[in-house]
Amino acid sequence: MVINEKELLIMQYNESQGMWEDCTKRVQWYDMQDNACRIKYVGNNTFYWKSYRDIQFFDNPKKMDINNRLVYCDGSIVFGIKELLIFGGYAKLFYKSGYSKLVDKNSIRIVRDLTNDTYVSNFIAYLKEIAVLMPADDEYNFLLSQLEKITVLENSVLGKFLQGKLTRNSFKEVLLFPFATNAAQRLAVQRAMEEDLSIIQGPPGTGKTETIRNIVANYIARDGSVAVVSGNNEATRNVKDKFESTGFGYLNAFLGNTKNVESFFEQPTEDIKFHKIVNVGNSECRLREISENVGTFLQYSLDIAKIEQSILGYKAEKEINDAEYSIKERVIPRAISIKKYSSTKTLTLASILETLPEKKLKGLFNRVRLLLQFGLLNANEIFENRNDIIEYLKNKYYVVKIEELKAEKALKQQFIDNNNLEKLLVEQKDLSLKVFEALLQMRYNDLGAVQFSIKDYKQQFEV
Repeated sequence: MVINEKELLIMQYNESQGMWEDCTKRVQWYDMQDNACRIKYVGNNTFYWKSYRDIQFFDNPKKMDINNRLVYCDGSIVFGIKELLIFGGYAKLFYKSGYSKLVDKNSIRIVRDLTNDTYVSNFIAYLKEIAVLMPADDEYNFLLSQLEKITVLENSVLGKFLQGKLTRNSFKEVLLFPFATNAAQRLAVQRAMEEDLSIIQGPPGTGKTETIRNIVANYIARDGSVAVVSGNNEATRNVKDKFESTGFGYLNAFLGNTKNVESFFEQPTEDIKFHKIVNVGNSECRLREISENVGTFLQYSLDIAKIEQSILGYKAEKEINDAEYSIKERVIPRAISIKKYSSTKTLTLASILETLPEKKLKGLFNRVRLLLQFGLLNANEIFENRNDIIEYLKNKYYVVKIEELKAEKALKQQFIDNNNLEKLLVEQKDLSLKVFEALLQMRYNDLGAVQFSIKDYKQQFEV
């Protein structure tokens, strides 16, 4: 019997290890009976009876398409793979060298390589044309050299952008603002945590560095890592220096060019020292409450400014409408004049009276509608004075709308008057800093010492 491991997977339970293991290559012959399996191993003339509790067979594997695709196993790219087969909950990788490896199916991720797709290759070619025209140091065009070896994957930001598939996902964790922030910067941090791609721009002095630091803090606090890159060293050095000045220098690895890498590894390592552990749960609850209040305060401040502009606009329109409305007398039934409709309801009634033909307006459906929706019982009186009522409602709309806006402004102003933004921001920053430090402590406190060097730090990046 010849067992082809590309057609069959045999798993045997290793009692001493307490785990299942692939024994396909070790099996020379087997015979499956009703209650047990008779099996013979390579290099052993003894036949063994195995209970189906201790041995499993998987056949009819699913062959995965890996052409123009990259295969990831536990987050790392698998190189030299020739074939990938799925056996139930297992994935078996066959390498060009003849070696094979069995892993959990859920640890495998297959990503399509878009680099050679026409629209992607044309885009890269366009960027190369631009790169050629850019000034280069010592006749070495770094940007062009990177474009020559770039790989565009379907799930990368560039891949999603070129496919028109950029996404936005709600960030449910409480945002941390351990460094200075304002309304625009808060929004920038939130969008950066939610969007596949964010563009944050502003002139010098508008807080871009602090925004970057808050973004970095939120990613690192959630077990992430961040690459801060720039066209020049000074911009990235500024971020590094700001972290160092606030006691978070150990989060930095100022790399990039060869000189920076050599300098980083020549420097003595900084010991991480944590202080008293903070109750993250209670602090996060309070931080969420404060953040919501800060967000509400800042949003209401913007809303009030917009409301004031809207009121001015409606008042200007009202003056024009009043001038036209006062030209003649109108007959307005008391059933209409005593009603206190909202601005939306006022316009809706005016629209119904203006757009519906008289025949439909007098129909049973619309009579019932006027009664139930607007409380108007005497439909005939409405029909007789239809045009006057329409003009009255349009004029009345401005009065009602302006009053609604004033009421909304007063409600939001009351919230602002009852809260102190400066105190909220200080408490938010202090709590964010405590939670940030606590989350860092949870992440790094039990981390063992790991040795890195210039030669191997890229290979150990995930350690």
